Amino acid sequence: RTGPSYTLLSLQELRQELGPTCSLTLLLGTDAFSDIGTWHRWEEIFDYANLLVMHRPPHGASKSQDPSTAAGNANIGTMAGAQSELAERLPPEIPIDKLWQRPLGGLARVRLKPHAISSTEIRALLQSGTKPSTFTPRVVADFIAAKRLYL
Repeated sequence: RTGPSYTLLSLQELRQELGPTCSLTLLLGTDAFSDIGTWHRWEEIFDYANLLVMHRPPHGASKSQDPSTAAGNANIGTMAGAQSELAERLPPEIPIDKLWQRPLGGLARVRLKPHAISSTEIRALLQSGTKPSTFTPRVVADFIAAKRLYL
């Protein structure tokens, strides 16, 4: 497409291609989620997809506050009691296992295990000849190799 490319436009295209009953989920880290209120027509994302917010330590303590915890509550397990206007405009949080059962409109969170390596470090290691299986799960290493990523 020409012109600005917004997440919402991509989700609209995907939804049109996949149809109304296919579960579609946008994955965001808490760092990106903390800025969602600045996104183009962000509220409409839930009309086309679910949203899964991933807490990626140490990135969970981002420069700006997660909108669902605007009162300073760092508990990722719930949005109850959040006082911000933005948090009030988010759909209720649901368990992750229920997220996959709906095509759109859901919000869930997951806390990932810390993995202290960045994509920049992965690129440098791969370019130095280090096998990806030494620092990533086997399935990720296989995907990197198959798609010739980071080379």
